[in-house]
Amino acid sequence: MISIGLGSLWESAEDTANCSGVEFEGNSPAEALDRVMEARYGDSEKPDDLQIERYEVLPLWTGPSFDGWEAILIPEGGLERFIFRQGTESAHEARWERGTFLRVVTEARSQFEASARSAIER
Repeated sequence: MISIGLGSLWESAEDTANCSGVEFEGNSPAEALDRVMEARYGDSEKPDDLQIERYEVLPLWTGPSFDGWEAILIPEGGLERFIFRQGTESAHEARWERGTFLRVVTEARSQFEASARSAIER
């Protein structure tokens, strides 16, 4: 499960690495999160849905691994917006230097894989 979760996070970070995020200019954290979740899981199909879906971090293909958490990652100039919520709670936002999420997830994934290999070799 850990490997699946880290793989999902890494894939999400890779998917948004070269995006601009202009689709979300002026959107509050809740508005941006709602737009992505609606594009991904809503009933209506809009022309820009495929472009907007790529900003999804959670749940992506992890299923129940994240217990109702939703999250998106939106590049914005030299920063990235990590927007998240659980269930019906309010959306929250963290702003980091662009590339931070990818660096952290890549390091976590690498460390986990090294630990798993080490445990198997014993």
